[in-house]
Amino acid sequence: MLASEGVVTMRQLVAMRLTVAVAVVVGASVLAIPRAAAADEPTVRWERSAGVELEAVATAEDGDAVVTGSAHRGDERHPAMIVRRYDRSGDIVWTRWWHPQGTRVDGLDVAIGPDGGIYVVGTVARANLEGGGFFIRKYGPSGAFLWKDISDGGYGRGVGVPEIATGVAVSGTNVAVVGHEYGCCGEMIDDGWVRLYRSDGLQRWTRDFEVPGVANRTNDTPLAVEADATGMYVGGRVEMTPRTLDSVVVDSEAVVQKLRYDGTRAWSWLLEDVAVKDNDTVTALAIRDGAVFAAGYGNGVRWPRSEGMLARFTRNGDVRWMRTWGEPIDRIRPADVSTSPSGLVLVTGSRRHDGRFSSTLFLRTFAPDGTARARTVLQALEDTAGTGVDAAPGGAYVSGWVEVSADVHGGRLYRYVV
Repeated sequence: MLASEGVVTMRQLVAMRLTVAVAVVVGASVLAIPRAAAADEPTVRWERSAGVELEAVATAEDGDAVVTGSAHRGDERHPAMIVRRYDRSGDIVWTRWWHPQGTRVDGLDVAIGPDGGIYVVGTVARANLEGGGFFIRKYGPSGAFLWKDISDGGYGRGVGVPEIATGVAVSGTNVAVVGHEYGCCGEMIDDGWVRLYRSDGLQRWTRDFEVPGVANRTNDTPLAVEADATGMYVGGRVEMTPRTLDSVVVDSEAVVQKLRYDGTRAWSWLLEDVAVKDNDTVTALAIRDGAVFAAGYGNGVRWPRSEGMLARFTRNGDVRWMRTWGEPIDRIRPADVSTSPSGLVLVTGSRRHDGRFSSTLFLRTFAPDGTARARTVLQALEDTAGTGVDAAPGGAYVSGWVEVSADVHGGRLYRYVV
């Protein structure tokens, strides 16, 4: 059990991962439990092109898909933020752009509230493209702009310190946003924050994202947030060793926290393993019927690159199970996780393998108990990656991108049958 206001380090989970490593044949696909009987792998029903990169997708109550990312308009030099709604057949319902002063804008996450309102967060650069501020924008179901908040620099450090919003989640009238500051060349300013808004745009509070029991002057970076009636769940990573300017980043560990709506911490989970130099990270969260799912990656004890990781928590922070997969030569990077009404867990991201620099979009499904159900990769000659997934009637939407020419990406939305 996790104590209130405390931290539990999951060394026992690492021991479990090591046990699994001994039990499998070297080079085989790794999972913490055997794969289920063969299931039909997910297939693409339709595909749509949109912008430069699509970063996230959310499913509306009527089954429509809402995506965000970045896109060029005409001969503009820098991409604008794009928000677009598709119906279930893949037809465009509406598109909205935001491009202040023609600078680069990236939509990084999208969530839909119970009133049908659409919340988009991301980052907007300053004119000199040396960094800028976070933003949140709310649109109505029909695309009408409702309100926004935008920063010129980092929270707590003043105007001019770049920051970025990486995740947004809605429960009732509570709108949770996470993000972090960022710098260059080893600057120690990557600390994260959590902000709570009301659905009418009123900002209620901002808290630093910190992990109890970990030394100060570390970079605690939240990358994902989900919310339910009991509070908000934040996932990311924390550097275990304070660093100084231009030093090498060492020993980053995956972290999940639950915060109450008054800003106090309910619990923290920290995957602290025995590796000296690794990059364990939670990249995405999902909630269904009181179960909290965290997806991410790690490259600590067993892998020279990185393996995929999926864990299931209770609302109280108890870990029900943890699954890992990959091969020693892989670089598995899960980007998002979602759950269907039947309890199916869907994970998308990218896989690099065979020593190549190219990546491939993958979609994997798991049963509620963590049993691996099915998996597929996007059959394409181009470099591809999955960035977002959300369950939809009869399947799922997956956002991502495809390399259309050398170092040039094109955003994609896929409707999968699962």
